[in-house]
Amino acid sequence: AELYAEGRADDAATEALKGVFDATRAALVSDQMDFQPLLPDDDTAIAARAEALGHWCQGFLYGLGSRPLPGPEQMSREAGEVVRDLTAITQVTADSEASDESNEEAWSELTEFVRVAAQLLFDEFERWRALPELGESDDTPLH
Repeated sequence: AELYAEGRADDAATEALKGVFDATRAALVSDQMDFQPLLPDDDTAIAARAEALGHWCQGFLYGLGSRPLPGPEQMSREAGEVVRDLTAITQVTADSEASDESNEEAWSELTEFVRVAAQLLFDEFERWRALPELGESDDTPLH
């Protein structure tokens, strides 16, 4: 309903989104810290990767805001800082005056921060969310 004006995706899009949801959920609940944000690979220009990272953070924060979550007084200090940091990362750009090596190092640090931040927030908000079991019913979040 959040993604489509009519409130429902076609069957192919629903299956694709369900696959992404299932894979993301499995990675986040895994003991292996398998979660990786879907971002362009290292062959993509650093400016485009930075823009994609900013958009990823915007989407992540939009997703957080579309669910009932605790107020700042119920959230840990660390979680509040992470949300503020992710908000700042929405404005990230590559530094055109920095060396490629410097930009790549910054990219690695930011993407690792975002990966860990998403995991931390997933864990932090566990008690406030109800992740439905996705099945064949019409009450899945993608319908």
